[in-house]
Amino acid sequence: SRGFAPRHPLGARPLSGGRQLVPASMPWSAVRALARRCEVSVTEAAIGLAAHALHGVLGPTGLLTGGAPLRAMVPVAMRAARLDREFGNWTGSLAVDLDMADRPLDERVGLVRDELRRRSRDGEAPAAAAVMAVAGALPSPVHRAFTRAVYHRRFFSTVVSFMPGARRARWLAGAPVTGMTPVLPLAPRIPVTLGMILTDGRLDIGVLLDRQLRLPRGRIDSALARTLAEVA
Repeated sequence: SRGFAPRHPLGARPLSGGRQLVPASMPWSAVRALARRCEVSVTEAAIGLAAHALHGVLGPTGLLTGGAPLRAMVPVAMRAARLDREFGNWTGSLAVDLDMADRPLDERVGLVRDELRRRSRDGEAPAAAAVMAVAGALPSPVHRAFTRAVYHRRFFSTVVSFMPGARRARWLAGAPVTGMTPVLPLAPRIPVTLGMILTDGRLDIGVLLDRQLRLPRGRIDSALARTLAEVA
């Protein structure tokens, strides 16, 4: 509904096809404290944290010069219209412009809050859910062509997702699960995505990058550590 995404130098680079996955984790209590301090919901705080992390990670690439915003596709969980007749996961999305100028964390969270609420008031999430429902009914070749046409840098620059997971400890084959790393797939000319999942009192983060960005792992880890330290 918002048309093409703003042009960003991040989408002008050819991608290598190689992938680099960088995990991180922080106490969920710190995110709740950030939400209280900024007077936002925990989801708004988490997306604001993601925007700040992307700013820190991508800053060394020189691709954020001028503070051009990153349009992020943010998946949103929806309720089915008829819970007694419709099953499965129902998802919409918001096209959120993440500010990439140099600014303090709390200020960035406030800007993300305003943007998320503006997009929600415009009815973007149910509109996107309706489009995806129609697309799901298309024949496979048409569905494939439609997906390739819209899951593209023409409409967004990155994907950011926050998923509330299990609130208690999980076990697998008799061993405790000590962490999860969400992986959001890259798309044509989309070199970075960021996923977050809440589980067992932690916010686990997964940053997926194309290796063409040529960011040393140590530099990414340092940028994420600085961001998480600001939150804490």
